[in-house]
Amino acid sequence: KRAQSTGRSSFVPPVGANVRPLQAVEVANGTPRERR
Repeated sequence: KRAQSTGRSSFVPPVGANVRPLQAVEVANGTPRERR
């Protein structure tokens, strides 16, 4: 089950979807910190 690449593909979304949440988290963490 772990060796199957189907689970990996289902769990890991496309690059665009992965970059969106990553950037959003960095911006949210940097905005409040720099503003403070």
